[in-house]
Amino acid sequence: MPRARRPRPSLGGPEATPADVRKVLEGQRELEVPEAFAWVAENSPSLRAAVEAAGLHVRRPDA
Repeated sequence: MPRARRPRPSLGGPEATPADVRKVLEGQRELEVPEAFAWVAENSPSLRAAVEAAGLHVRRPDA
């Protein structure tokens, strides 16, 4: 079963990078689960740029 991974820069953790996103995508492919990310933008505002730089389209839930 996939496990949640959460960058926590607000708690002193590192910012997510496109390489981090690609690594998670590889794991999702190996597990044969949908390639998807979900996060709270206010808690991890830099994640959007990392996800987009990794080649994924970002859709806001209210869009």
